[in-house]
Amino acid sequence: GVLITGLDPAYDGDNPHIVKAPFEAGLGLRAEGVVLRHVLEHMASPLDFLASISRANGGKGRIYIEVPCMDWICARRAWFDVFYEHVNYFRLPDFHRMFGHALESGHLFSGQYLYVVADLSTLRVPRARREDMLAFPPDFLAGIHRIAARARSRRATIWGGASKGVVFALHMQRAGVRIDQVIDINPAKQGRYIAASGLQVLSPAQGTHNMTPGDDLYVMNSN
Repeated sequence: GVLITGLDPAYDGDNPHIVKAPFEAGLGLRAEGVVLRHVLEHMASPLDFLASISRANGGKGRIYIEVPCMDWICARRAWFDVFYEHVNYFRLPDFHRMFGHALESGHLFSGQYLYVVADLSTLRVPRARREDMLAFPPDFLAGIHRIAARARSRRATIWGGASKGVVFALHMQRAGVRIDQVIDINPAKQGRYIAASGLQVLSPAQGTHNMTPGDDLYVMNSN
């Protein structure tokens, strides 16, 4: 019963309710509410991005924002959640400093994500305070160090060439562990190379053909 318009400049489909463009004033759209799920962490200038949404919506309306929670990442030592696709990380108090009026906020997905519902008209530049600075736990990479300590001198393969595989390969290389190849089921990745480490991505058939009994296999997604 709610009229929804989607906006995505990368949309590749034929749904008439989705506009293949960013949300800009020139579109002539106005909404009572704006939903921004897992977008803001990808924006190089998040405050400017929110300001552009506010301008496009006439400086009013409510916004729902959902992003990964940096406090959860630090508490869980989730090194795999700090990666190249996310250029910003947020804690709940950050949004209370960015908005003068937050109607509701909290955590979702067992604390892994956080959300806030706020009035766009109250968006403001947050003040930087020393007590708000973030410090990574000194043992943040303990999981990587444990894996590297158990690594053998045999061939090693990573199964999964997406973001976790990219970050894992880089950390393992920095820890002095040799990774020989990456396997991924996505044909678009096969024959290409993952970022930073430069490892080539092979198909399951190619990758397993290169493997021998006793090789190390690191699976990035247990599903």
